[in-house]
Amino acid sequence: MTSHEKELGDQEVVKIEPSIEENPEVLLAGCPQFGNPKEVCPGFAWNRLHEQREKIGLPKCEDTGYGVEVYPPYFPNENHEFYYFACFKADSITEKDPRFFTKYLPKCTIAIFNVPNNDYSKFPSVFHYAYQEWLPNSDYKMSFPFDFERYINCGIQKTEVCIPIENRW
Repeated sequence: MTSHEKELGDQEVVKIEPSIEENPEVLLAGCPQFGNPKEVCPGFAWNRLHEQREKIGLPKCEDTGYGVEVYPPYFPNENHEFYYFACFKADSITEKDPRFFTKYLPKCTIAIFNVPNNDYSKFPSVFHYAYQEWLPNSDYKMSFPFDFERYINCGIQKTEVCIPIENRW
């Protein structure tokens, strides 16, 4: 169960079949937040990221943003903690700037679940469906202990939940 699933409450589960694609390796730069998901608000990490970008004269957002959730081996349990990493693709400026944490997102196959109408309140439902219904009944399993939200900010805006997968068999 991910942090978003605890927020599901009485919300109806959104059942959107994912697309599968190869995600290239990408160097990300951003601001991590660590803590218990009940207390950690990803918004804090995004606010810090936007502030740091503005301090060095960069626009608030890039064409694509990422919100990476990195899960520890004991996840989930009642008092688990994890990293949330609000980030974007690093460039020659941000790659070496000490205000930004950098991390490679490995090349991997991902299942992509589109968030209906880019409505962030639908995250719990999308995560629930992805982890509790789709993944256990698919031919796949998680390939890495993380998932990420991908925010397409140019052209037709999209918000996606992406889970790294590999064949179960």
